[in-house]
Amino acid sequence: MREAPLPEFGITAERLSNDSYLVRVSGELDLHTAPQLDNELEGILRDGAAYVLVDLRDVPFLDSSGLGVLLAAAHRLGKDGFVLSGLGLESRRVLEITGADRVLTVVEPSIKGAPA
Repeated sequence: MREAPLPEFGITAERLSNDSYLVRVSGELDLHTAPQLDNELEGILRDGAAYVLVDLRDVPFLDSSGLGVLLAAAHRLGKDGFVLSGLGLESRRVLEITGADRVLTVVEPSIKGAPA
């Protein structure tokens, strides 16, 4: 039995207002792909972002490199300015084991059609 192929890594960023962004990430967020997310977030922060929602619903795997990028952005924007949504069980577990769940803000959607 063949396993389904992993989704290719991708990032899309959408400006929601002058200083708010939605960033959707897909694929594994690891040592090889974390620098791409870091570059995207750096660009958004340089553009004056005050609020960034990162949708991780299509991220099946998160390692320490990816977590480091998320923590660095959260440090720059503050707990209320950097929010994660759509975390899977494995990603939630990484946050719990490392204690990052006490530093990062994680939300679930309350509006139909919002990122999970």
